[in-house]
Amino acid sequence: MARRAAGETGEFDPRRILFQGSGLLVIDKPAGLAVHRGTGHEEGLLEQLSRWISGHPGFLKIRPGKPIHPIHLMDLEASGVLLLGLARTATRIAKEALAAGGLRRRCLAVVAGPLPEEGSLEGQVRTKLRSTYRRVPAALEFRRLCGDERLSLVEVVPHG
Repeated sequence: MARRAAGETGEFDPRRILFQGSGLLVIDKPAGLAVHRGTGHEEGLLEQLSRWISGHPGFLKIRPGKPIHPIHLMDLEASGVLLLGLARTATRIAKEALAAGGLRRRCLAVVAGPLPEEGSLEGQVRTKLRSTYRRVPAALEFRRLCGDERLSLVEVVPHG
């Protein structure tokens, strides 16, 4: 049986919709909720959103049952702005812009302990695709915004 994460309530909250237009949808993803089902999760934000759209036809400019595509992914534990594609062309253009650097992601993170003013990290992250674990290269740059000896608030720019 798949586990249910802390943020999974089974119901999509339409107040999390930040923007819709030009074939894109922007959602405020809560922490503890997967973007989509899989890897031990029966459902994620996309499944909740699709179910909500079916129950509220006409609220968003998307037909019930039409696929919704994540432009980027976000970890289960992370909260933040998630960009979704509602139209094939808009999805392709946004993914190409993200890959080419024309669209950049920035994240805020609170980390334990003091950090230097700025830095970068390179390594590998473990991911699971079709029941197979693999390691993929990962890199990020960070800039400390404030902090003390206990905590640091950093702006993080992931690469790749």
